[in-house]
Amino acid sequence: MDTDLVILRLLHIVASAYWVGSALFIAFILEPILRNLGPAVQGPVMQALGKVLTPVQIVAALVTIIFGGGLVSQSPGHEWAELFDTAWGWMIAIGFITSGVAFVIGLVNVSTVRVLMRLGAQAAAGDGPPDPGLLAQIQSASARLRLFGRSIAVLVVLATATMAAARFA
Repeated sequence: MDTDLVILRLLHIVASAYWVGSALFIAFILEPILRNLGPAVQGPVMQALGKVLTPVQIVAALVTIIFGGGLVSQSPGHEWAELFDTAWGWMIAIGFITSGVAFVIGLVNVSTVRVLMRLGAQAAAGDGPPDPGLLAQIQSASARLRLFGRSIAVLVVLATATMAAARFA
């Protein structure tokens, strides 16, 4: 048994399980529930969770992608030259591409969260109801955040499926 390969796979699988699970949970369970509860609940909860979830998700995504690259280098009977050349290579390449796109969208999402937090603070600081223009900006940023979150969830599930299928290609 190749201990290094086992450790590499374990770290890759645990990080990817967290990344996929948290993306699905946030996009399809947590966000819709908080949205239905309204901004008075959604804002503080997402702000508190974002401080912890964002860095952990970024690390999990990086560990998944970097150790996935290490697995390609260490996989018995396979090598980087197979990408886009064999069925296994196509599956691995699609997994890397979808993971990479999900990671980039996640980084863009971080800036959207910051914008939304700034807009929420502006709305809360004013006397009376927020300006309609400010509300429109908040709704736009929220919709973008929701779209990005769901896109990430779909992409990481697709990446997981292609990586799982590569084993049998």
